[in-house]
Amino acid sequence: MGVESLFLSLSLFWAIIYFLHHSWTQRHPRAILPVPTDGRRKYQSTRVTLYRLSLRVEYPGWNQLHDELTSALRRSKRFGRTLSRCYDLGSLVCVAGMVAGLYLLCALTIQLCYSTLVSPKSEVTGSLGQGPSNHRLFKRDTPSELVSQRHNVPASPVHLLIPGLTVPLWHLTPLMFALFVCQIIHEAGHALAAAIDAVPLLSVGAAFTVAIPSAFVALSSATMQQLSPKSRLRVVSAGAAHNLIFWALLVLFSYVGLDSLCWSLAGYDHVGLYARVVSGIHSESPLRAYLPVGELITHLNDKPLASATEDIWATYLAEQQEPHRQAELGWCAGLEWFEAQSSGCCKIVQNSTTGGLSCFRAAPSSHSPLIERCLSPHYLVSGEHAEIKQRCNDDLDCGGAHVCVRPISDEEILRIRVWIPPYMRSASSKQEEVVIWSGPWDEVLEDVEVSMYYPRYGFLPLWFPSFVNAFFGYLSSLSLSLYFFNLLPLSFLDGGQFLDALLDLFRRSDMLNRNEFQLDALEAGITAGINSQPGAMSPMVARWKGIVLKGASAIVTCLICLCGLCGVFNYIR
Repeated sequence: MGVESLFLSLSLFWAIIYFLHHSWTQRHPRAILPVPTDGRRKYQSTRVTLYRLSLRVEYPGWNQLHDELTSALRRSKRFGRTLSRCYDLGSLVCVAGMVAGLYLLCALTIQLCYSTLVSPKSEVTGSLGQGPSNHRLFKRDTPSELVSQRHNVPASPVHLLIPGLTVPLWHLTPLMFALFVCQIIHEAGHALAAAIDAVPLLSVGAAFTVAIPSAFVALSSATMQQLSPKSRLRVVSAGAAHNLIFWALLVLFSYVGLDSLCWSLAGYDHVGLYARVVSGIHSESPLRAYLPVGELITHLNDKPLASATEDIWATYLAEQQEPHRQAELGWCAGLEWFEAQSSGCCKIVQNSTTGGLSCFRAAPSSHSPLIERCLSPHYLVSGEHAEIKQRCNDDLDCGGAHVCVRPISDEEILRIRVWIPPYMRSASSKQEEVVIWSGPWDEVLEDVEVSMYYPRYGFLPLWFPSFVNAFFGYLSSLSLSLYFFNLLPLSFLDGGQFLDALLDLFRRSDMLNRNEFQLDALEAGITAGINSQPGAMSPMVARWKGIVLKGASAIVTCLICLCGLCGVFNYIR
Protein backbone atom coordinates (compact mmCIF):
# COMPACT_ATOMS: atom_id res chain seq x y z
CA MET A 1 0.00 0.00 0.00
CA GLY A 2 1.44 3.34 -1.09
CA VAL A 3 0.79 6.83 0.17
CA GLU A 4 -1.54 7.49 -2.77
CA SER A 5 -3.61 4.38 -2.00
CA LEU A 6 -3.82 5.36 1.65
CA PHE A 7 -4.97 8.88 0.78
CA LEU A 8 -7.59 7.59 -1.66
CA SER A 9 -8.87 5.04 0.86
CA LEU A 10 -9.26 7.64 3.59
CA SER A 11 -10.91 10.09 1.18
CA LEU A 12 -13.38 7.42 0.08
CA PHE A 13 -14.10 6.46 3.69
CA TRP A 14 -14.91 10.03 4.76
CA ALA A 15 -16.93 10.62 1.59
CA ILE A 16 -19.10 7.60 2.44
CA ILE A 17 -19.46 8.77 6.07
CA TYR A 18 -20.63 12.23 5.00
CA PHE A 19 -22.98 10.74 2.40
CA LEU A 20 -24.60 8.48 5.02
CA HIS A 21 -24.79 11.39 7.47
CA HIS A 22 -26.47 13.61 4.88
CA SER A 23 -28.96 10.87 3.95
CA TRP A 24 -29.83 10.26 7.60
CA THR A 25 -30.38 13.92 8.41
CA GLN A 26 -32.62 14.30 5.35
CA ARG A 27 -34.82 11.39 6.42
CA HIS A 28 -34.79 12.18 10.15
CA PRO A 29 -34.96 15.96 10.62
CA ARG A 30 -34.31 17.18 14.10
CA ALA A 31 -37.36 17.72 16.29
CA ILE A 32 -37.99 18.79 19.85
CA LEU A 33 -39.26 15.69 21.61
CA PRO A 34 -40.09 15.02 25.25
CA VAL A 35 -37.27 13.51 27.27
CA PRO A 36 -37.93 9.75 27.56
CA THR A 37 -38.78 8.62 31.06
CA ASP A 38 -38.24 4.91 30.44
CA GLY A 39 -34.96 3.86 32.03
CA ARG A 40 -34.28 1.17 29.43
CA ARG A 41 -34.75 3.69 26.61
CA LYS A 42 -32.34 6.06 28.36
CA TYR A 43 -29.68 3.36 28.59
CA GLN A 44 -30.08 2.35 24.94
CA SER A 45 -29.87 5.81 23.36
CA THR A 46 -26.87 6.40 21.12
CA ARG A 47 -25.37 9.72 20.14
CA VAL A 48 -23.34 10.17 16.96
CA THR A 49 -21.34 13.36 16.40
CA LEU A 50 -19.67 14.23 13.10
CA TYR A 51 -17.45 17.30 12.97
CA ARG A 52 -15.07 17.74 10.06
CA LEU A 53 -12.84 14.64 10.01
CA SER A 54 -13.85 13.42 13.44
CA LEU A 55 -16.55 10.81 14.04
CA ARG A 56 -17.63 10.24 17.64
CA VAL A 57 -20.11 7.63 18.88
CA GLU A 58 -21.35 7.59 22.49
CA TYR A 59 -23.36 4.64 23.72
CA PRO A 60 -24.85 4.88 27.24
CA GLY A 61 -26.21 1.34 26.96
CA TRP A 62 -23.30 0.03 29.01
CA ASN A 63 -24.36 2.19 31.95
CA GLN A 64 -26.90 -0.37 33.11
CA LEU A 65 -24.30 -3.14 33.05
CA HIS A 66 -21.93 -0.91 35.03
CA ASP A 67 -24.65 -0.18 37.60
CA GLU A 68 -25.32 -3.91 37.96
CA LEU A 69 -21.60 -4.53 38.45
CA THR A 70 -21.49 -1.84 41.15
CA SER A 71 -24.42 -3.47 42.94
CA ALA A 72 -22.80 -6.91 42.69
CA LEU A 73 -19.57 -5.62 44.21
CA ARG A 74 -21.52 -4.05 47.06
CA ARG A 75 -23.27 -7.36 47.77
CA SER A 76 -20.06 -9.39 47.57
CA LYS A 77 -17.98 -7.34 49.99
CA ARG A 78 -15.19 -9.89 50.23
CA PHE A 79 -14.63 -9.97 46.48
CA GLY A 80 -14.92 -6.18 46.36
CA ARG A 81 -12.22 -5.78 49.02
CA THR A 82 -9.93 -8.23 47.20
CA LEU A 83 -10.40 -6.38 43.92
CA SER A 84 -9.82 -3.07 45.68
CA ARG A 85 -6.51 -4.30 47.11
CA CYS A 86 -5.41 -5.50 43.68
CA TYR A 87 -6.01 -2.04 42.24
CA ASP A 88 -4.23 -0.49 45.24
CA LEU A 89 -1.23 -2.60 44.28
CA GLY A 90 -1.66 -1.32 40.73
CA SER A 91 -1.45 2.24 42.08
CA LEU A 92 1.94 1.46 43.63
CA VAL A 93 3.15 -0.04 40.35
CA CYS A 94 1.98 3.10 38.54
CA VAL A 95 4.09 5.28 40.85
CA ALA A 96 7.11 3.34 39.58
CA GLY A 97 5.74 3.72 36.04
CA MET A 98 5.56 7.50 36.38
CA VAL A 99 9.18 7.66 37.56
CA ALA A 100 10.31 5.30 34.78
CA GLY A 101 8.36 7.27 32.17
CA LEU A 102 10.02 10.53 33.22
CA TYR A 103 13.42 8.83 33.09
CA LEU A 104 12.77 7.52 29.57
CA LEU A 105 11.60 10.95 28.42
CA CYS A 106 14.75 12.59 29.80
CA ALA A 107 16.96 9.89 28.25
CA LEU A 108 15.25 10.32 24.88
CA THR A 109 15.65 14.10 25.03
CA ILE A 110 19.36 13.80 25.81
CA GLN A 111 19.86 11.24 23.05
CA LEU A 112 18.06 13.34 20.42
CA CYS A 113 19.91 16.50 21.42
CA TYR A 114 23.19 14.59 21.25
CA SER A 115 22.39 13.16 17.82
CA THR A 116 21.38 16.64 16.62
CA LEU A 117 24.74 18.06 17.64
CA VAL A 118 27.10 15.25 16.59
CA SER A 119 25.35 13.23 13.85
CA PRO A 120 26.43 13.63 10.22
CA LYS A 121 24.44 15.98 8.08
CA SER A 122 23.33 13.32 5.62
CA GLU A 123 23.08 9.59 5.74
CA VAL A 124 23.32 7.68 2.49
CA THR A 125 23.14 8.58 -1.15
CA GLY A 126 23.83 6.15 -3.91
CA SER A 127 23.24 4.92 -7.42
CA LEU A 128 22.14 1.66 -8.94
CA GLY A 129 24.35 -0.52 -11.07
CA GLN A 130 23.79 -3.89 -12.74
CA GLY A 131 26.11 -6.75 -11.82
CA PRO A 132 26.56 -10.07 -13.59
CA SER A 133 23.96 -12.84 -13.41
CA ASN A 134 21.13 -10.42 -12.68
CA HIS A 135 22.47 -9.54 -9.21
CA ARG A 136 21.34 -6.06 -8.27
CA LEU A 137 24.17 -3.99 -6.81
CA PHE A 138 23.68 -0.77 -4.87
CA LYS A 139 26.89 1.24 -4.59
CA ARG A 140 27.19 3.09 -1.32
CA ASP A 141 28.82 6.50 -1.74
CA THR A 142 28.96 7.67 1.87
CA PRO A 143 32.46 8.64 3.06
CA SER A 144 33.91 6.36 5.73
CA GLU A 145 34.18 9.16 8.28
CA LEU A 146 30.40 9.56 8.15
CA VAL A 147 30.00 5.85 8.76
CA SER A 148 32.09 5.98 11.91
CA GLN A 149 30.15 9.00 13.17
CA ARG A 150 26.84 7.27 12.50
CA HIS A 151 27.96 4.17 14.41
CA ASN A 152 29.00 6.29 17.39
CA VAL A 153 25.51 7.73 17.84
CA PRO A 154 23.89 5.97 20.82
CA ALA A 155 20.79 3.86 20.27
CA SER A 156 17.51 5.54 21.11
CA PRO A 157 15.65 4.20 24.17
CA VAL A 158 12.35 4.84 22.33
CA HIS A 159 11.43 3.72 18.82
CA LEU A 160 8.79 5.90 17.17
CA LEU A 161 6.12 4.04 15.21
CA ILE A 162 5.48 6.14 12.09
CA PRO A 163 4.07 4.13 9.15
CA GLY A 164 5.97 4.93 6.00
CA LEU A 165 8.97 6.34 7.88
CA THR A 166 10.09 4.11 10.75
CA VAL A 167 7.87 1.12 9.93
CA PRO A 168 6.41 -0.06 6.59
CA LEU A 169 3.31 1.78 5.45
CA TRP A 170 1.23 -1.40 5.37
CA HIS A 171 1.74 -1.64 9.15
CA LEU A 172 -0.74 1.22 9.51
CA THR A 173 -3.72 -1.18 9.57
CA PRO A 174 -2.46 -3.57 12.31
CA LEU A 175 -1.04 -0.59 14.19
CA MET A 176 -4.39 1.22 14.33
CA PHE A 177 -6.26 -1.96 15.29
CA ALA A 178 -3.74 -2.64 18.05
CA LEU A 179 -4.01 0.95 19.30
CA PHE A 180 -7.80 0.68 19.48
CA VAL A 181 -7.66 -2.63 21.39
CA CYS A 182 -5.11 -1.21 23.85
CA GLN A 183 -7.34 1.81 24.47
CA ILE A 184 -10.36 -0.44 25.08
CA ILE A 185 -8.36 -2.38 27.68
CA HIS A 186 -7.20 0.90 29.21
CA GLU A 187 -10.69 2.37 29.49
CA ALA A 188 -12.07 -0.93 30.82
CA GLY A 189 -9.68 -0.54 33.73
CA HIS A 190 -11.13 2.88 34.60
CA ALA A 191 -14.69 1.56 34.35
CA LEU A 192 -14.03 -1.50 36.54
CA ALA A 193 -12.17 0.47 39.20
CA ALA A 194 -14.96 3.08 39.20
CA ALA A 195 -17.49 0.34 39.96
CA ILE A 196 -15.59 -0.52 43.15
CA ASP A 197 -16.18 2.99 44.51
CA ALA A 198 -19.66 3.37 42.98
CA VAL A 199 -18.62 6.14 40.58
CA PRO A 200 -21.41 6.45 37.96
CA LEU A 201 -20.57 5.73 34.35
CA LEU A 202 -22.04 8.43 32.11
CA SER A 203 -21.25 6.95 28.71
CA VAL A 204 -18.93 4.70 26.74
CA GLY A 205 -17.81 5.61 23.27
CA ALA A 206 -15.36 5.46 20.42
CA ALA A 207 -13.98 8.08 18.07
CA PHE A 208 -12.26 8.09 14.71
CA THR A 209 -10.23 11.19 13.88
CA VAL A 210 -8.74 11.33 10.35
CA ALA A 211 -7.22 7.82 10.53
CA ILE A 212 -6.72 7.28 14.26
CA PRO A 213 -9.28 5.34 16.34
CA SER A 214 -9.78 5.90 20.06
CA ALA A 215 -12.01 4.69 22.90
CA PHE A 216 -13.18 6.49 26.03
CA VAL A 217 -15.39 6.22 29.11
CA ALA A 218 -17.01 9.22 30.80
CA LEU A 219 -17.22 9.09 34.61
CA SER A 220 -19.03 11.45 36.95
CA SER A 221 -16.50 14.16 37.78
CA ALA A 222 -18.52 15.33 40.81
CA THR A 223 -18.39 11.86 42.36
CA MET A 224 -14.69 11.55 41.55
CA GLN A 225 -13.94 14.75 43.46
CA GLN A 226 -15.73 13.41 46.52
CA LEU A 227 -13.58 10.25 46.67
CA SER A 228 -10.69 9.90 49.05
CA PRO A 229 -7.20 10.34 47.53
CA LYS A 230 -6.59 6.59 47.79
CA SER A 231 -9.78 5.80 45.87
CA ARG A 232 -9.00 8.42 43.23
CA LEU A 233 -5.54 6.91 42.78
CA ARG A 234 -7.17 3.55 42.29
CA VAL A 235 -9.56 4.75 39.58
CA VAL A 236 -7.05 6.97 37.76
CA SER A 237 -4.24 4.38 37.68
CA ALA A 238 -6.46 1.43 36.72
CA GLY A 239 -6.15 2.09 32.98
CA ALA A 240 -2.36 2.08 32.99
CA ALA A 241 -2.34 -0.96 35.28
CA HIS A 242 -4.54 -2.84 32.82
CA ASN A 243 -2.13 -2.01 29.99
CA LEU A 244 0.80 -3.35 32.01
CA ILE A 245 -1.06 -6.56 32.92
CA PHE A 246 -2.09 -7.08 29.29
CA TRP A 247 1.52 -6.61 28.16
CA ALA A 248 2.69 -9.21 30.71
CA LEU A 249 0.07 -11.68 29.46
CA LEU A 250 1.20 -11.21 25.85
CA VAL A 251 4.83 -11.79 26.82
CA LEU A 252 3.84 -14.93 28.74
CA PHE A 253 1.76 -16.14 25.78
CA SER A 254 4.76 -15.84 23.47
CA TYR A 255 7.24 -17.24 26.01
CA VAL A 256 5.40 -20.54 26.52
CA GLY A 257 5.07 -21.03 22.74
CA LEU A 258 1.31 -20.87 22.41
CA ASP A 259 1.66 -18.79 19.25
CA SER A 260 3.42 -21.64 17.43
CA LEU A 261 0.68 -24.05 18.50
CA CYS A 262 -2.01 -21.71 17.18
CA TRP A 263 -0.25 -21.32 13.82
CA SER A 264 0.15 -25.09 13.52
CA LEU A 265 -3.57 -25.55 14.06
CA ALA A 266 -4.21 -22.83 11.45
CA GLY A 267 -2.25 -24.74 8.79
CA TYR A 268 1.18 -23.06 8.94
CA ASP A 269 4.51 -24.82 9.54
CA HIS A 270 7.16 -23.19 11.70
CA VAL A 271 10.40 -22.85 9.69
CA GLY A 272 12.24 -20.54 12.08
CA LEU A 273 14.69 -23.29 13.02
CA TYR A 274 16.43 -22.99 9.65
CA ALA A 275 15.10 -20.04 7.59
CA ARG A 276 12.82 -17.04 7.18
CA VAL A 277 10.06 -16.88 4.58
CA VAL A 278 9.88 -13.84 2.28
CA SER A 279 6.29 -12.72 2.84
CA GLY A 280 6.41 -9.30 1.19
CA ILE A 281 8.70 -6.77 -0.50
CA HIS A 282 8.26 -3.04 -0.94
CA SER A 283 7.00 -2.24 -4.43
CA GLU A 284 9.88 0.16 -5.17
CA SER A 285 12.69 -1.96 -3.72
CA PRO A 286 15.46 -3.08 -6.12
CA LEU A 287 15.27 -6.50 -4.44
CA ARG A 288 11.72 -7.08 -5.63
CA ALA A 289 12.86 -8.73 -8.86
CA TYR A 290 15.43 -10.96 -7.16
CA LEU A 291 13.68 -12.10 -3.95
CA PRO A 292 10.29 -13.52 -4.97
CA VAL A 293 7.68 -13.84 -2.27
CA GLY A 294 7.68 -17.43 -1.00
CA GLU A 295 11.43 -18.07 -1.12
CA LEU A 296 13.22 -18.98 2.11
CA ILE A 297 16.23 -16.96 3.28
CA THR A 298 18.68 -19.26 5.09
CA HIS A 299 21.77 -17.05 5.59
CA LEU A 300 22.79 -13.41 5.76
CA ASN A 301 26.46 -13.47 4.80
CA ASP A 302 27.79 -16.36 6.92
CA LYS A 303 25.13 -15.92 9.62
CA PRO A 304 22.49 -18.69 9.57
CA LEU A 305 18.94 -17.62 10.33
CA ALA A 306 18.42 -20.67 12.51
CA SER A 307 16.56 -19.60 15.63
CA ALA A 308 12.99 -20.19 16.70
CA THR A 309 12.99 -17.46 19.34
CA GLU A 310 15.63 -14.83 18.53
CA ASP A 311 14.88 -12.40 15.71
CA ILE A 312 18.26 -12.81 14.00
CA TRP A 313 16.98 -11.17 10.81
CA ALA A 314 16.23 -7.85 12.52
CA THR A 315 19.13 -7.81 14.96
CA TYR A 316 21.75 -8.69 12.35
CA LEU A 317 20.57 -6.08 9.85
CA ALA A 318 20.01 -3.34 12.42
CA GLU A 319 23.30 -3.69 14.30
CA GLN A 320 26.55 -2.02 13.29
CA GLN A 321 28.14 -3.83 10.36
CA GLU A 322 31.86 -3.47 11.11
CA PRO A 323 31.92 -6.07 13.94
CA HIS A 324 30.09 -8.52 11.65
CA ARG A 325 32.55 -7.92 8.82
CA GLN A 326 35.59 -8.48 11.03
CA ALA A 327 34.12 -11.81 12.14
CA GLU A 328 33.37 -12.93 8.56
CA LEU A 329 35.72 -15.17 6.63
CA GLY A 330 37.47 -13.77 3.58
CA TRP A 331 38.24 -15.28 0.17
CA CYS A 332 41.54 -16.63 -1.11
CA ALA A 333 42.56 -14.79 -4.28
CA GLY A 334 45.66 -15.15 -6.43
CA LEU A 335 48.13 -12.44 -5.42
CA GLU A 336 49.29 -11.72 -8.97
CA TRP A 337 45.77 -11.57 -10.32
CA PHE A 338 44.54 -9.43 -7.41
CA GLU A 339 47.36 -6.89 -7.85
CA ALA A 340 46.52 -6.62 -11.56
CA GLN A 341 42.98 -5.43 -10.90
CA SER A 342 42.00 -1.76 -10.99
CA SER A 343 41.99 0.32 -7.82
CA GLY A 344 39.74 3.10 -9.17
CA CYS A 345 36.66 2.31 -7.07
CA CYS A 346 38.78 2.43 -3.90
CA LYS A 347 39.53 6.10 -4.55
CA ILE A 348 36.06 7.29 -5.59
CA VAL A 349 34.57 10.53 -4.39
CA GLN A 350 31.00 10.88 -3.25
CA ASN A 351 28.29 10.45 -5.94
CA SER A 352 30.70 8.62 -8.29
CA THR A 353 29.58 5.48 -10.10
CA THR A 354 31.65 2.29 -9.94
CA GLY A 355 30.03 -0.03 -12.47
CA GLY A 356 29.06 -2.65 -9.92
CA LEU A 357 32.58 -3.04 -8.47
CA SER A 358 33.45 -2.98 -4.78
CA CYS A 359 36.72 -2.30 -3.02
CA PHE A 360 38.47 -5.29 -1.41
CA ARG A 361 41.54 -5.30 0.77
CA ALA A 362 44.31 -7.83 1.33
CA ALA A 363 45.59 -7.43 4.86
CA PRO A 364 49.33 -6.66 5.14
CA SER A 365 51.57 -9.57 6.03
CA SER A 366 55.25 -10.39 6.22
CA HIS A 367 55.43 -11.02 2.47
CA SER A 368 52.92 -8.48 1.08
CA PRO A 369 51.87 -4.88 1.83
CA LEU A 370 48.29 -3.66 2.23
CA ILE A 371 46.62 -3.89 -1.18
CA GLU A 372 43.21 -2.49 -2.22
CA ARG A 373 41.66 -3.50 -5.52
CA CYS A 374 38.24 -3.46 -7.21
CA LEU A 375 36.36 -6.73 -7.67
CA SER A 376 32.85 -7.73 -8.61
CA PRO A 377 31.17 -9.27 -5.54
CA HIS A 378 29.62 -11.82 -7.90
CA TYR A 379 33.00 -13.52 -8.31
CA LEU A 380 33.15 -14.28 -4.61
CA VAL A 381 29.88 -16.19 -4.41
CA SER A 382 29.61 -17.81 -7.84
CA GLY A 383 32.86 -19.78 -7.73
CA GLU A 384 33.15 -19.22 -11.48
CA HIS A 385 36.48 -17.37 -11.40
CA ALA A 386 39.61 -19.49 -11.39
CA GLU A 387 41.52 -17.06 -9.16
CA ILE A 388 38.93 -17.08 -6.36
CA LYS A 389 39.48 -20.08 -4.09
CA GLN A 390 38.11 -21.23 -0.74
CA ARG A 391 37.15 -19.14 2.27
CA CYS A 392 39.89 -18.02 4.64
CA ASN A 393 40.62 -16.37 7.94
CA ASP A 394 44.10 -15.10 7.00
CA ASP A 395 46.80 -15.63 4.37
CA LEU A 396 48.00 -18.82 6.03
CA ASP A 397 44.76 -20.53 5.03
CA CYS A 398 45.35 -19.74 1.36
CA GLY A 399 48.83 -21.13 0.76
CA GLY A 400 51.55 -19.61 -1.35
CA ALA A 401 50.89 -17.01 -4.06
CA HIS A 402 47.44 -16.26 -2.60
CA VAL A 403 46.11 -13.63 -0.20
CA CYS A 404 42.97 -13.45 1.93
CA VAL A 405 40.79 -10.55 0.75
CA ARG A 406 37.78 -8.90 2.40
CA PRO A 407 35.59 -5.88 1.58
CA ILE A 408 36.88 -2.67 3.10
CA SER A 409 34.92 -1.15 5.98
CA ASP A 410 33.24 1.40 3.69
CA GLU A 411 31.71 -1.33 1.52
CA GLU A 412 28.32 -2.56 2.72
CA ILE A 413 28.00 -5.89 0.94
CA LEU A 414 25.31 -8.30 2.06
CA ARG A 415 25.05 -11.85 0.71
CA ILE A 416 21.49 -13.18 0.99
CA ARG A 417 21.39 -16.96 0.55
CA VAL A 418 17.95 -18.26 -0.42
CA TRP A 419 16.41 -21.72 -0.77
CA ILE A 420 13.87 -22.01 -3.58
CA PRO A 421 10.86 -24.27 -2.94
CA PRO A 422 10.35 -27.00 -5.59
CA TYR A 423 7.17 -25.47 -7.01
CA MET A 424 9.02 -22.17 -7.67
CA ARG A 425 12.01 -23.69 -9.46
CA SER A 426 12.44 -23.77 -13.20
CA ALA A 427 14.14 -26.57 -15.08
CA SER A 428 17.47 -24.71 -15.12
CA SER A 429 17.36 -23.08 -11.68
CA LYS A 430 19.31 -24.29 -8.69
CA GLN A 431 18.00 -25.29 -5.30
CA GLU A 432 19.96 -22.47 -3.63
CA GLU A 433 20.98 -19.06 -4.93
CA VAL A 434 22.79 -16.05 -3.52
CA VAL A 435 21.53 -12.49 -3.99
CA ILE A 436 24.11 -9.76 -3.47
CA TRP A 437 23.08 -6.42 -2.01
CA SER A 438 25.60 -3.60 -1.90
CA GLY A 439 24.19 -0.81 0.21
CA PRO A 440 22.83 0.03 3.66
CA TRP A 441 21.66 -3.11 5.42
CA ASP A 442 18.81 -1.33 7.17
CA GLU A 443 17.19 -0.74 3.76
CA VAL A 444 16.87 -4.51 3.39
CA LEU A 445 15.25 -4.62 6.82
CA GLU A 446 12.79 -1.90 5.79
CA ASP A 447 11.96 -3.26 2.33
CA VAL A 448 11.75 -7.02 2.92
CA GLU A 449 9.11 -8.59 5.17
CA VAL A 450 9.91 -12.03 6.53
CA SER A 451 7.99 -14.60 8.54
CA MET A 452 8.79 -17.81 10.39
CA TYR A 453 5.63 -19.56 9.16
CA TYR A 454 5.16 -21.30 5.81
CA PRO A 455 1.65 -22.28 4.64
CA ARG A 456 0.98 -26.02 4.58
CA TYR A 457 -1.68 -25.55 1.90
CA GLY A 458 -1.50 -23.47 -1.25
CA PHE A 459 -4.67 -21.48 -0.60
CA LEU A 460 -3.33 -20.02 2.66
CA PRO A 461 -1.83 -16.52 2.17
CA LEU A 462 1.84 -15.93 2.91
CA TRP A 463 1.19 -12.44 4.26
CA PHE A 464 -1.29 -13.50 6.94
CA PRO A 465 1.28 -14.57 9.60
CA SER A 466 3.20 -11.33 9.08
CA PHE A 467 0.01 -9.30 9.51
CA VAL A 468 -1.08 -11.16 12.66
CA ASN A 469 2.42 -11.11 14.15
CA ALA A 470 2.67 -7.39 13.44
CA PHE A 471 -0.70 -6.89 15.14
CA PHE A 472 0.31 -8.78 18.28
CA GLY A 473 3.74 -7.15 18.25
CA TYR A 474 2.11 -3.73 18.24
CA LEU A 475 -0.32 -4.88 20.94
CA SER A 476 2.65 -5.66 23.15
CA SER A 477 4.67 -2.52 22.41
CA LEU A 478 1.68 -0.16 22.55
CA SER A 479 0.43 -1.66 25.82
CA LEU A 480 3.76 -0.96 27.47
CA SER A 481 4.03 2.45 25.79
CA LEU A 482 0.56 3.51 26.97
CA TYR A 483 1.48 2.40 30.49
CA PHE A 484 4.42 4.83 30.54
CA PHE A 485 2.91 7.60 28.40
CA ASN A 486 -0.40 7.91 30.26
CA LEU A 487 1.45 8.30 33.57
CA LEU A 488 3.36 11.39 32.43
CA PRO A 489 2.19 14.30 34.65
CA LEU A 490 0.29 16.21 31.97
CA SER A 491 -3.09 17.76 32.73
CA PHE A 492 -4.83 16.04 29.78
CA LEU A 493 -3.45 12.58 30.65
CA ASP A 494 -4.08 10.23 33.55
CA GLY A 495 -0.68 11.21 34.93
CA GLY A 496 -1.87 14.74 35.79
CA GLN A 497 -4.80 13.44 37.85
CA PHE A 498 -2.59 10.70 39.30
CA LEU A 499 -0.05 13.24 40.57
CA ASP A 500 -2.91 15.39 41.94
CA ALA A 501 -4.31 12.45 43.93
CA LEU A 502 -0.83 11.42 45.03
CA LEU A 503 -0.14 14.89 46.46
CA ASP A 504 -3.51 14.81 48.24
CA LEU A 505 -2.64 11.41 49.68
CA PHE A 506 0.63 12.72 51.09
CA ARG A 507 -1.13 15.82 52.44
CA ARG A 508 -3.79 13.66 54.05
CA SER A 509 -1.13 11.57 55.78
CA ASP A 510 0.47 14.76 57.06
CA MET A 511 -2.94 16.07 58.20
CA LEU A 512 -3.58 12.89 60.20
CA ASN A 513 -0.34 13.47 62.08
CA ARG A 514 -1.35 17.10 62.67
CA ASN A 515 -4.78 16.05 63.94
CA GLU A 516 -3.14 13.78 66.50
CA PHE A 517 -0.99 16.71 67.63
CA GLN A 518 -4.04 18.98 67.85
CA LEU A 519 -5.90 16.39 69.94
CA ASP A 520 -3.00 16.29 72.38
CA ALA A 521 -2.98 20.10 72.46
CA LEU A 522 -6.72 20.25 73.20
CA GLU A 523 -6.30 17.80 76.04
CA ALA A 524 -3.55 20.08 77.41
CA GLY A 525 -5.85 23.11 77.13
CA ILE A 526 -4.08 24.75 74.20
CA THR A 527 -6.55 26.12 71.63
CA ALA A 528 -4.62 28.86 69.84
CA GLY A 529 -3.57 28.10 66.27
CA ILE A 530 -5.72 24.96 65.96
CA ASN A 531 -7.50 24.62 62.59
CA SER A 532 -11.26 24.30 63.04
CA GLN A 533 -11.50 22.31 59.75
CA PRO A 534 -8.78 19.68 59.88
CA GLY A 535 -9.52 18.29 56.43
CA ALA A 536 -9.47 21.64 54.64
CA MET A 537 -6.53 22.64 52.49
CA SER A 538 -4.87 25.87 53.52
CA PRO A 539 -4.35 28.53 50.83
CA MET A 540 -0.58 28.10 51.04
CA VAL A 541 -0.78 24.32 50.58
CA ALA A 542 -3.22 24.75 47.68
CA ARG A 543 -0.89 27.27 46.08
CA TRP A 544 2.14 25.00 46.40
CA LYS A 545 0.16 22.06 45.06
CA GLY A 546 -0.85 24.10 42.00
CA ILE A 547 2.78 25.13 41.46
CA VAL A 548 3.93 21.50 41.57
CA LEU A 549 1.23 20.34 39.15
CA LYS A 550 1.75 23.19 36.68
CA GLY A 551 5.53 22.97 36.96
CA ALA A 552 5.60 19.23 36.29
CA SER A 553 3.25 19.65 33.33
CA ALA A 554 5.33 22.51 31.91
CA ILE A 555 8.62 20.60 32.24
CA VAL A 556 7.22 17.48 30.58
CA THR A 557 5.65 19.59 27.80
CA CYS A 558 8.99 21.30 27.14
CA LEU A 559 10.80 17.95 27.01
CA ILE A 560 8.25 16.54 24.55
CA CYS A 561 8.47 19.65 22.34
CA LEU A 562 12.26 19.50 22.42
CA CYS A 563 12.16 15.83 21.41
CA GLY A 564 9.81 16.68 18.55
CA LEU A 565 11.95 19.56 17.28
CA CYS A 566 15.16 17.54 17.42
CA GLY A 567 13.47 14.60 15.72
CA VAL A 568 12.11 16.75 12.89
CA PHE A 569 15.47 18.50 12.49
CA ASN A 570 17.32 15.17 12.31
CA TYR A 571 14.85 13.89 9.72
CA ILE A 572 14.81 16.84 7.31
CA ARG A 573 18.47 17.81 7.35
